[in-house]
Amino acid sequence: MARAVLPRDAHGPVALFVLIFAIGISNWVQYARTVRGSTMVEKNKDYVHAARVIGIRPLGIMRRHLLPNVMGPVLVLATINIATAIITEATLSFLGIGVPPTQPSLGTLIRVGNDFLFSGEWWITVFPGAALVIMVLGLAARRAQSEAAIVAGAGHCGPQARRRAQMTLPRTRSFHPTTA
Repeated sequence: MARAVLPRDAHGPVALFVLIFAIGISNWVQYARTVRGSTMVEKNKDYVHAARVIGIRPLGIMRRHLLPNVMGPVLVLATINIATAIITEATLSFLGIGVPPTQPSLGTLIRVGNDFLFSGEWWITVFPGAALVIMVLGLAARRAQSEAAIVAGAGHCGPQARRRAQMTLPRTRSFHPTTA
């Protein structure tokens, strides 16, 4: 649509923004579903009910308690989607429909290197391809760390709820059923 509206000499500078918009708009449903699902789970937890009982306003509950707990799954999803967006951009540039050839892109470098692959200049294709693989694998490793942190319980409740829970914890020995 941008090519039909804009003059021919303006296609190059706008192509990157159109590509970013197209990749970004195709993933918004995943974010909306994740945020809604996480919010529905978190709003029914005890610390949210306790915050309501002590009189914290709904906006304060959302900002201090719900938002930090919803951001964990959203950040994990973002690391997955960043890797997917990088691969999508490289694929589209490799096919010649991504960023213009004058702008740097790993897909464009791999496509240009394909012409020289069998002439003995293999590094023109191999190094951009290796950089793409290392970048995506690094993001996958980061995603695994994020998922492990969420599973381990990092960010289980908001910062004020953590402080309140620490202040109200009993200072006695732990109860063991066999000693009673």
